[in-house]
Amino acid sequence: MQNVALKRVALGAVAALGLTATATANAAVIDAWQFTVGSDWSNTSWASTGPQSYDPKNPNIVSGALPSGDDLNGAGNYDILRWGTPATSKGQSFLGVDDSITNIAYTNDLAGAAGANVFHGNFAQKSSQVYAYEKMLDKTTLTASITITPASIPGAPEFGPFTRDFQIEFLETKNELPVGECAGGFEDPVTPCPDWFNISLANASFETGVIDFTIYTFSLVFDTENSSFLRADYDGTNATIWTAEDMLTRLATRVIVTARVPEPGAIGLLGTGLLGLGLAARRRRRG
Repeated sequence: MQNVALKRVALGAVAALGLTATATANAAVIDAWQFTVGSDWSNTSWASTGPQSYDPKNPNIVSGALPSGDDLNGAGNYDILRWGTPATSKGQSFLGVDDSITNIAYTNDLAGAAGANVFHGNFAQKSSQVYAYEKMLDKTTLTASITITPASIPGAPEFGPFTRDFQIEFLETKNELPVGECAGGFEDPVTPCPDWFNISLANASFETGVIDFTIYTFSLVFDTENSSFLRADYDGTNATIWTAEDMLTRLATRVIVTARVPEPGAIGLLGTGLLGLGLAARRRRRG
């Protein structure tokens, strides 16, 4: 039921970068990169559920398991934002993300390498216009700090962290509405109303400086094949992820690295970029 168009558009943009990735005979392309992605939540605001509602107490935790008790990455390493007064035994609603993940991506391999996962526990929470219950999530920022190291050059230095902020708007829907009145145009048997969160993708990529006449672009794309959301809508700059009630949703990502040779004038302006790693490595081997 997932919208595969999201992945096609994201990968299509990366493929366009790959078309310019042909290196000159004089440039040695770094063919493998180790990357580490660390994640954190910040700038969180809460939406009122009633005149006596209050902000969640201690909403941020780092835990060996998600609040639902699941450990879906098998590493027990999650940064979690939780909220709500549970209406069932499922517990609080939450957004969780792999606190830190390390992998290797190969240059111009558009399949990419697995990056961080975002999880949403969509569980029923109490809300009332009379009683005091916890406010629900309104907005937050997911900050990813990415450190990169050329894995194919022994002894190469580490670069970063490159910090990217992803703005998230969130809506916890009223479950008592008929599904025909839900946002998103869902029909039975999608009931009750799904929740959704909107992610800005404006910071989904970054470039290195010139390294041996080559610039490398690191892009973060959604991996729908390893995700479990209900639906994803993509408009070019934002993605809206719809999640089913009473379910744990996974939004998987992949890191893709592409290489391109800049115009000669750009090389002159940017200089050696990140220290000319390939040249430095060759000098060390000669010594």
